[in-house]
Amino acid sequence: MSEYQKALYTRTLFDDAIGMKKEPDRVPVMSNAFTWPIVISKYKLSEVLRDYDKLFEIWYGFARDYYHDSLFDFGWRNPMRIRDVLGISGDYVFNDEEGTINHIEKHCLEVDEYDEFIADPRRFMMEKFFPRRMTNLAGSRLNAKNTFVAGMNEFAALGQYIGKLAGAVAELGVLLAGGGYLTYFDIWIHNFRGLKGTLTDLRRIPDKVQAAWEKYAPMYEFAAYDLPFRYSPPPPIPPSIDIALPLIGSGLLSRVQFGRFVWPQIKQVADKATVDGKTIMIFAEGNVEHLYEYFLQLPKGVACIQFEKDDIRKAKAILGKHCCIIGGISLELLNSGTKEQCIEETKRLVDDLAPGGGYIFSEAAMMAFKTDGRPENVRAVTEYVRMNGKY
Repeated sequence: MSEYQKALYTRTLFDDAIGMKKEPDRVPVMSNAFTWPIVISKYKLSEVLRDYDKLFEIWYGFARDYYHDSLFDFGWRNPMRIRDVLGISGDYVFNDEEGTINHIEKHCLEVDEYDEFIADPRRFMMEKFFPRRMTNLAGSRLNAKNTFVAGMNEFAALGQYIGKLAGAVAELGVLLAGGGYLTYFDIWIHNFRGLKGTLTDLRRIPDKVQAAWEKYAPMYEFAAYDLPFRYSPPPPIPPSIDIALPLIGSGLLSRVQFGRFVWPQIKQVADKATVDGKTIMIFAEGNVEHLYEYFLQLPKGVACIQFEKDDIRKAKAILGKHCCIIGGISLELLNSGTKEQCIEETKRLVDDLAPGGGYIFSEAAMMAFKTDGRPENVRAVTEYVRMNGKY
């Protein structure tokens, strides 16, 4: 079987699971590993995230040795070389001894600047947001130009690494997940107001926040959806899913807040993806059980939802005839349980969740710390699903 045929077979596993029109040949396996493969390696985390050769070595080895069908993260989440060149600094603090990254919030929009942003968002972005967020753009026009060019070169280097990795792991029958798309709520948390500021603004000045997002939308939608997913040619190697949509802070919102500020954007993207023949993976951090009524409004067969803290069996019972469910074994068991205990729980999960289709096995939460799993346990459960996850 050629590299492309292997890739198409794996893509078919995910399409069948998400589309819910037929049961796949077997249960697909999606990796929920983020920095875990790095922090259990011989390298320092801060070093690897700036070295594409080491990133390739680690993620190719992970794809080869751990029996996942797809990698959700593979080094794209913390593109440190791009950040370094543009001067995006001070918000990530590394502890290489512990293998951790801590995030420090930075505001690039003050609460008294909403009116200015709403009046002319493009001007605000150029004159205030970018100089605050990317400090190396400050100074002369020539310096800004040179920094921008250097930043674009680093984007190209990241793209070359991803393309090289995609081709290499495809020979193993492993695919990478597709491009990311964020809600305005999460963009505000990460880039404009921070978590505390955003949540406070939604309570105190909700109309201004909504007006700002409406003005921001045309710029963002073209760059984040239309250009990569509608107007660009398909990649030579298909992704496992087309669009990754993380819900970073939505579990902190009330049902009413989510319905007003976040859900309309998700529904809009899901409707466009349906028309364009794309699939979506919603990555739901925290507990989102209070939001299930909205997920039932998604077009059937277009989305899969990765659950982190929810009862996966309850999610399947409520949503399983409408959306594909992703999740599975807890990190606590992967770290402290025996190999036999992990396999037994994996068997129970497959037996309970696979019948009827619409299920993708995964680690239950993001693997980012050394204690998020023992290698032999992670390998055992994914190998079990690969060998025994038949419908």
